Amino acid sequence: MKHLHAILEAAYFVAKRLDEGNSVLVHCSDGWDRTAQVCALAQIILDPYYRTFLGLQVS
Repeated sequence: MKHLHAILEAAYFVAKRLDEGNSVLVHCSDGWDRTAQVCALAQIILDPYYRTFLGLQVS
């Protein structure tokens, strides 16, 4: 649960900063390679299309 919380918290932080018009660089330096997970969740948070069945199928 601790890792899931960290990923969700980071995704929210990224989405909020992007929504404010800021640039964001995401980098995982602890060896867990959460970068892709955080970026994907931020994309889902920001764009309602990616919260649909068709949006989840986009590769």
